[in-house]
Amino acid sequence: MGKRNSLLMKGIFSIVLAVIGLAAYCSSRLVMPPAWKTIKLGTGLISGDDFRRALKADGFQVSDYISDILVINPFMDLSRTMSRGTEIDLVNISVAELGFKKEAAGKQIYERATKLGLQICPIEVALQLRLQYRDQPKGESLFVAMIAIPDLHGNQIIFVEEHGDLGPALYSRFWNSRYTYYGNERWVFVRPRRQLPPHKTLFLWR
Repeated sequence: MGKRNSLLMKGIFSIVLAVIGLAAYCSSRLVMPPAWKTIKLGTGLISGDDFRRALKADGFQVSDYISDILVINPFMDLSRTMSRGTEIDLVNISVAELGFKKEAAGKQIYERATKLGLQICPIEVALQLRLQYRDQPKGESLFVAMIAIPDLHGNQIIFVEEHGDLGPALYSRFWNSRYTYYGNERWVFVRPRRQLPPHKTLFLWR
């Protein structure tokens, strides 16, 4: 009788552990978030200087550092990017919402987003988002998940959409795949409707 009860208790304990494990697994599973914003690409702006002029004309803050990147950097040739009038859906998601409560390295953030089916942003997205996100709340800062591009000194950078004390601005942040980001920091990824042109990942995982 005692042996039977012991086996029964072991069986119940195993079932409880299995249920707890299943619940933990289900709660940890992430799903692709809904679209946050839809923007239009291929609006006729085909060079970094086109975007620099448009940003300044619309009153956005653009530093000399960013201006130099837009005007001189060979990566800013956008003449062969998206077809005219292409709409693209974006996701605005925090590091914590990607499953990292405290912090995560850039590489971890990109890999987790990719597993969810999200995609990194073409360079044009960062620039068009700044132009089309006029109602950005003050104090908000969004990292644009993109292939890092070099500045004039060879530093790898990504773009940041921010509304600070001087108003909405286009900034940049040095990129290294090992840099860490806090759980409340937010990123913009593409939520694909269809397959985008493939991206090389040479700069992505540095």
